[in-house]
Amino acid sequence: MFSHKKSCLNTCPSVLSAGFAVLFSLSSAQAEQVIFTEINYNPAGDDPEFIEITNNTATPFDIGTWYFSDGVDYTFPDFNAGDTGAHILKHWERILVTNVDEVTFRTAYPSTPIDVRIFGPFTGSLSNSGENLALSNKNGVIMAQINYNDGGKWPASADGAGHTLTRINPNRARGEWRNWMSSAAPGGTPGRPPASEDDLPTTTTPIAETTSVWKYDQNTSNIDRGTAWREPNFDDTSWLEGPGLFGRNSSDPFGTPWTTGGRITYYLRQEFQFNDSFSSATINVDAYVDDGLVVYLNGQEITRFNMPAGQINYDTRAAGNREWDDELVAIASGTDISSSLQLGRNVLAVEVHNQSAGSSDIAFGADISITATTPPPGALPNLIFSEVHFGEDGNIDWIELHASGNAPVSTAGLKISPNRSLTNTIDLSGSIPAGGYLSFPATFSTDENGDVDLFLIRNGTVIDAIKLDRDLDEESFQLFPIGSGEFYGGPGHTQDAPNDPTNRNEDIVINEIMFDAPSDHLNGEYIELYNRSGDAINLSGWKFTKGISFDFPDTIIEGNSYLVIAADSDCLLAAHGAINVLGNWKGTLRDSGELVRLVDNKGNMADEVDYLPGGDWPNLADGSGSSMELRHPDMNNNVATAWTDSDEANKSSMETFSYTADFIRSSWLPLTSGQELQVHLVGDSHVILENIRVRLDNSGSNLLRNPGVMSPTQSSASGWVCQGTHWASFMDAGKLNLIADGHGDNKANRAEVDFQTSPVVGNSYTLSFDGRWVSGKPRVVMQTLDHGFGTSLLLPIPEDLGTPGGPNSALLPSAAPTVSEVIHSPAVPKTGESVTVSARIDSAGPLTTVEAVYRLDNNNGNGAWQRQTMTDDGTGLYSANLNQYTTNGNLIQFYVEAIAGGESTFQPIKGPDRPAMWVVDNRIMPSVLLRERFVVSAYDRQALNANVGGGATFDYNFPRMSNHFFNATFIANESEIYYNAEIRKSGSPFTRATDSNLAHGKWKLPGDRLFRNRRRNVIDASGTSEGSGTPRFYDDRIARYFLYQLGHPTNEMEFVHSVINTDAFKLRENHEPISNDFLNRNFKDGTDGTLFRIDDEWRFTSDDGNARQNRNADWSYKDTDNPTSYQSEWIMRTRESDHDFSTFVEFVRTLDGTFDEDEVNRMANARMLGLNAAVRGYDADWDTITLDRGKNAYMYRPADNSGFMLLHWDGDRVFDRSSQAILGGRAGVSKSFAQPYVRRYVN
Repeated sequence: MFSHKKSCLNTCPSVLSAGFAVLFSLSSAQAEQVIFTEINYNPAGDDPEFIEITNNTATPFDIGTWYFSDGVDYTFPDFNAGDTGAHILKHWERILVTNVDEVTFRTAYPSTPIDVRIFGPFTGSLSNSGENLALSNKNGVIMAQINYNDGGKWPASADGAGHTLTRINPNRARGEWRNWMSSAAPGGTPGRPPASEDDLPTTTTPIAETTSVWKYDQNTSNIDRGTAWREPNFDDTSWLEGPGLFGRNSSDPFGTPWTTGGRITYYLRQEFQFNDSFSSATINVDAYVDDGLVVYLNGQEITRFNMPAGQINYDTRAAGNREWDDELVAIASGTDISSSLQLGRNVLAVEVHNQSAGSSDIAFGADISITATTPPPGALPNLIFSEVHFGEDGNIDWIELHASGNAPVSTAGLKISPNRSLTNTIDLSGSIPAGGYLSFPATFSTDENGDVDLFLIRNGTVIDAIKLDRDLDEESFQLFPIGSGEFYGGPGHTQDAPNDPTNRNEDIVINEIMFDAPSDHLNGEYIELYNRSGDAINLSGWKFTKGISFDFPDTIIEGNSYLVIAADSDCLLAAHGAINVLGNWKGTLRDSGELVRLVDNKGNMADEVDYLPGGDWPNLADGSGSSMELRHPDMNNNVATAWTDSDEANKSSMETFSYTADFIRSSWLPLTSGQELQVHLVGDSHVILENIRVRLDNSGSNLLRNPGVMSPTQSSASGWVCQGTHWASFMDAGKLNLIADGHGDNKANRAEVDFQTSPVVGNSYTLSFDGRWVSGKPRVVMQTLDHGFGTSLLLPIPEDLGTPGGPNSALLPSAAPTVSEVIHSPAVPKTGESVTVSARIDSAGPLTTVEAVYRLDNNNGNGAWQRQTMTDDGTGLYSANLNQYTTNGNLIQFYVEAIAGGESTFQPIKGPDRPAMWVVDNRIMPSVLLRERFVVSAYDRQALNANVGGGATFDYNFPRMSNHFFNATFIANESEIYYNAEIRKSGSPFTRATDSNLAHGKWKLPGDRLFRNRRRNVIDASGTSEGSGTPRFYDDRIARYFLYQLGHPTNEMEFVHSVINTDAFKLRENHEPISNDFLNRNFKDGTDGTLFRIDDEWRFTSDDGNARQNRNADWSYKDTDNPTSYQSEWIMRTRESDHDFSTFVEFVRTLDGTFDEDEVNRMANARMLGLNAAVRGYDADWDTITLDRGKNAYMYRPADNSGFMLLHWDGDRVFDRSSQAILGGRAGVSKSFAQPYVRRYVN
C-alpha cells in the first residue's frame, strides 16, 4: 500500500471541529414541502403575533404532535377520534398559529378567511430582533425553518411598523432575506396568498391598425438618418403622412403608395397618448412586412423581424427576401414594454428594410395593441428614500425621495415618520418627475446610539422604510446605486440630484474565494482581496461582517496588490509560501453559499459577494479542488458569470502506485477466461493514468490487452471502453484522462480493458500505474470483472490550491460583461406566440454586442445558430423578441452572449454546450397537482434509447445502464423556469427502459437554483400502469406512513403531473431520493455518516451489456476484508473519497461468527432494523433484503455511531403477496434477526 506525507492542511483540529459546528448550526436542511409563508413577529400596537404555515403540495400531512423546536413554544394536537381529520394538514392548505385565542385573532385581523384554521395560543413570543424559527415533526425532523432578522437586508417595515414578513416565492429554496419581503398592506394577508400581478385586471388598448395614419420618410435621398429619428422629441413636422398600407409592388393597391429603388430603408412614426396608470404592460404587433423591420417605442427597440443581428443602419439589408402575401405576421406577442411605455405622450417608430436596394417591392402595415395591468386599488406610489441629510446639530434637516418609475409622482397625502409607531410625521407636497429627486425639510432627532428609522407612509401603509446607523457624524447617507438598498454615509451631499457618495470604496474587491476545499483541506479556506487602484490603502478598522467574522488590524494593501484573509494563516503559508496573508477568521464559509460582506472603517459596504455552489457559479469550486476566481477585477463580482474556476490541472505530479495481492476465487460463478480490468471514479472527477499494468509476481509482461489506446468500438479487447458517467474520458499521448460526471460502478459507468491472459486463482499479481489528480474526488477504484482482485487508491491532492496572493489563473486581459437573469417568456408558448428572451447585462466598458443566440432543435443536434440583437430598456435589462419558430412541437435552444473589449460571456454559462430550451405546446396541462415539465433536446432523447445511445451514433457511450445525466430545462407549474437541469433514466437491469421513455428517472438541479430546497429528485411510475408490480397509487405511501408513525426516518413524495417535451401528460410520483438532501434533513451531520445503496452483485460479461449475471446482496462475510469483494452490491453513497468499508466489513464478519447483544448494539441500531423489517414484512414487500431479495433498500450508519440501520426505498411490491413471511432467509440477515434482542423490535 502507499503513504504520503501528512499535510499541514490536515493538522488543525480546533479549526476543523469549530468549522463543522458552525456549518451544522447554519445549515438549512428542511425539504420545504411545508413552509412558513408569513410571519408577524413585531406587530403594531397590541395586534397579535402570528405564523402562517402552508402545505406547498397536494400531499396531506399528518401534523399530529408537530412542534416548534425553535422560536415559540407550541405543539399541534394529536389524533382525535372525535374529529378524525383535525390533525391533517390538507393539500395546499394554509393555517395560522398565533399567541391569542381565535376570537381575539379574528377581531384583530377581520379579513382572515373563515375557513382558515387558527391554532394556538403559543407561549413565548417571536423575537423582535430576529431569531431562528423551526417547526419539527413528531420525530424531531425539521419541516420548516427560517432565521429572520430585523436588520441588514430584511425589510424594515415588518419591524413594528404594522407590516408582516411575506414569502416571495413558495418554491424557491434560498431562504433568509432573499425570498422575503414586506407585506403590501399593514397586517399582511393572514390565511391568504399575497396579491400578485396575475390577480390584477388587464386592459387592452388598440394603438394602430393596418390602415392607420403614420408619418413617414421614404428616404429617397438615401442618407444616413442616424438614430435621432426614432426618439420621442425628434422634429418630424417635415415628414409626409398617410394611411396604411404603405408600399409598392406590381399588383397590390396600397393606402399610401411608396416608390422603390436606390435605397434600403424607409421610416415611419406615430404618436399616441396612453393615460391609464399601469403596473406592467406588454405589446402585440401583427404586421404586413416586405422584407424586414425594427420597431421602437420612445427610442427603445422592442422587436425586429427578418433583420440581422447587431447594429441596424440606414444601409442594413433585411436578412432575406420575403413577400408580404396579404398575411399578418406576429412580430411581437406579449413583449414587455413596462420600462419604455410612458404615461401621456408616446412615440412608435418603425424602420422597414428591403433585402436589396434594387428591389421593386416594399410593404408595411400593422395592428398594434398594448395590454396594461391595472394597479391594485390604493396602489402605492413608486417612491423610495434616496438621501438623508444631517444639520450641524446632528439632527435630520432634510430627506430626499426618488421617483424610480416611468411617470411623475405626486407626494400629496404622503408623510414621513421617524419611528415605528408612524407618529411625529411631516406632511409632503409637490410632484417628483419620472426618474427625478426631490428633498423635503425635516426636523428629526437621532437617538443616542445614532440609530435612524424612517418610514414613508400613506394612510398608515408603509411605502418605503430604511434603517441607518449614524455613529461617525456623517453629513449624509446616500442610496447608491439606485435600487440596491445600500446607503453610504459620509461628507457632502447631492440634494435634489442623482446620488454620488464620495465616501465609498471602489478599489478593494473580493477577487478569489476558496469556500469548499476538498475533504482533507477543510481549513484551507480563504478570501483574497485585490487593490485595483495604484495607491496604497489602509484597511485598519475594516471588517468582514457576513459569511465570516474578521477585524482587520492596522494593515496597508499596496496598489495593484493582493491580501489574503485565511481560516488558518499558518496552513496557507505552508501551502503557498510567502504570500501576504492575515488570519485567522472566525466561522467558516458555507458550502451551500452565503453572503460575504466587507465593510470599511466608516461602516460602509466596501464589497460583497452573495455566492452559490455550481450552476452559473464556478462548478469545480464546489468541493472539486478549485477556488472561485474573479475573471477580471473590473467585473461586477456579485454576479455569477463574473467568476470562474481556478486552473488546477497542472499542479499535481505523476506518482507511481502499486497493489499486490493473490487472486481469489469469486464467491459465485468464478471466471476462468474473459477477464477485464474495470476502473471507475467515485464521483465527479478527472484523473490522469498511464503505464497501467497487471503482472504475475510483479514481473514479466503486462497481462492487459491494449492498455495504451482507446477502443474504437464497444469491444474492450481493442483498448479502453469508457461509458456512462465516464463517457468523456479520452487518451492523450498514451495517458488515460479518466473523467466522470457522476458515480462509477461495475455496470455501464466505468472504463474497462480486457486481459490478454486471465488471472489464475491463488497466484500473486501486481497492479501498477502512474497517476495524478486533476479535479474532483481523488479515489480510483480498480477491480477485475469477477471481483477476485482489486483495490481502491487515493491520488493525492496538491496543497497549493487556488492562487491566493497572486494573479488569478483565469485573469482576462480586459473585463468581460456579466450576464444574469436570463429568462424566456412565456414559459410554454402556444402556436404563433413569439417569445421574449431577456437578460441583465453589466459591463465596465462599452458593449460590442448583446445577442440572443438560438436555433431550432433537430435529431442530429447540429442546427445552425442564429443571432438576434437584444436591446437595452435603459436600465441594463436587454431583450429580444423571437418569432421565427412558433409551430406546435417546435423545440428551441438558446443562450445569451454579451461581448465587450474582445471578451465574451454566456448565460447559461456553457452557452451552446448546455443551452436553455423551450418547447411550443398548445395543450393545457392539468393543474390539480404540481406540474413538472422537462424540455430535452431530440438529440439527447435519442441517446436515452439504449440501442442508439449505446451504439455507433454516440460512440457506444450510453448503453442501457448508463447513469449520465442529460441537459434539460425544468418548468414548474408552466411558469417557473430552471435552466441546466439534468435528467436520466433509472431502474435496475430488470426494469430499466430500453427506449427513451422516462417513466422511471432521476433529475437534478444546479446548486444555485434549487426547487423546494432539493437538488435531486426521482420520477417514479410504480403506482401507475407503466410501473412494475400491481399498479396501486397509495401502497408505498402506506408503508412510509407506517414507518413515520413508528419513529423511523422516511423520505418525502408527491404526486405530480409530468411531461417530457410534447409527450403525453403523465401521472407520476416525485420521490425524495435517499441522498444528501434526505440525510441532512433527517440526521445531524447526515452526509458525514456512511450510506450504502443495496443492489444485486452484478457481472456484465458481453460488450453490449446484455449478457449479465447477478446474485443477491446479503450480510455474509466473504473471507476477506477487501472492499472489492463488497463494493459492487454495497454501493457507497456518502464519503465516497474515503471509501471506508471497515465498519460494514466488521459488521458482517461479526455476524459470521459468534456474537452477543453488546457487539450487535455497538455496530447496529437494532430498534431501527427491527422497525424497518416489521413494516416491509407486514406489507409483504418481498423485493427487499429483509425478505426474499438482496436489494431495494439503503443501509446507513449515522455520524454519531449509533449503528447501522436500513432505510426504506423502492417499495413498489407493497401488498404484492398474500402469504409473505415477515422475514426472509438472506445470509447473515436471517441470523441477525433470529436473535431475540433484535427480533423483539420486529415483534
